[in-house]
Amino acid sequence: MKKLFLFLAFLLFLGININAQSDEVTLVLCERYDAKAGPIGIGSSFSKGYLTVVAMSNSSMKYKEVYIQFDKINKGSEYKFYKRFPFDFPYGYKTVYFSRSGDNDMSFDHTGYYMVYLLDIKYNVIASTFVNIVD
Repeated sequence: MKKLFLFLAFLLFLGININAQSDEVTLVLCERYDAKAGPIGIGSSFSKGYLTVVAMSNSSMKYKEVYIQFDKINKGSEYKFYKRFPFDFPYGYKTVYFSRSGDNDMSFDHTGYYMVYLLDIKYNVIASTFVNIVD
């Protein structure tokens, strides 16, 4: 009986662990987002200018307000705040894209390496990705 209980507890733990991993949010950068085709021009190296950030998950994402933040990596491998943009988040979607609108210019004006973060309202990291901006 004890072995059966331990086996069932292990299966429950494994199921919770797999479910937690499936809720993970992934960020990609692209040139633009198309409603039918999805992200267009995905990459990790881009020319200076405007980019679109896409958050994707296997399950519905439940946020109301988020931030996209860019941190530039200095020569000493230190992260330095570069820009942050607030966005309303459409509750319950599996894919959400963030592009320039209003004061949210979403532009990389200088070459270099950057970390791009999706942050919740309390600035906790939901997801991140890396990008190289070239001339």
